[in-house]
Amino acid sequence: MNTSDYTDQVIPVPPGIPKDILSNPKLCRKYGRFVSAYDSETKCGGLYSLDAHQWVISWPISMQEFADRVAKTVAAAGLANKPDKLN
Repeated sequence: MNTSDYTDQVIPVPPGIPKDILSNPKLCRKYGRFVSAYDSETKCGGLYSLDAHQWVISWPISMQEFADRVAKTVAAAGLANKPDKLN
């Protein structure tokens, strides 16, 4: 994934989430130092920490359940629950 929209880091493609999901702004979003990605076909969601350089994968999980987990993580990190602008 070319992550120039997110950071100067290269984010590895996570297991269970196809590479093309990472370039879809509706399914892959940045929240502060986290990047979230969700694939509805595999019901797989991932949250990548730009600081730890690590994916946390949830599977199987519905989009709503994953969105709730991301919201809780973002809130716990003290971040606004709105995605950062990608460009």
